[in-house]
Amino acid sequence: MKTHTTKGANIMRPVSQLKEMLPGNRTCTTSTWTAAAIPTASPGPQIPQMASIIGVADTLDAMTTNRPYQNAMDLDYALGRIKALAGSKFDETIVIALESAVKGPANSA
Repeated sequence: MKTHTTKGANIMRPVSQLKEMLPGNRTCTTSTWTAAAIPTASPGPQIPQMASIIGVADTLDAMTTNRPYQNAMDLDYALGRIKALAGSKFDETIVIALESAVKGPANSA
């Protein structure tokens, strides 16, 4: 589990269409918006935007799909949990974009 981002980056590296995602993949789970919980993590705006996007998307996926350790959560419930962490764990702009992508621009507020 501790090396999955590095291993994922190594798998992606030969695929030219995925090269711009590599910095985000390597840091998506080691950075939080405030980085207070992880001493080696980057705070806020120093986090590559791609890492923020991947981190939010990965969190939504983890919450809304069945896992061996938990059942899938309802999409609205998962979005609510993610929105509650906007500005602390997640970049608020990315969370707003996620909600817009999931619900459509007319329904996000």
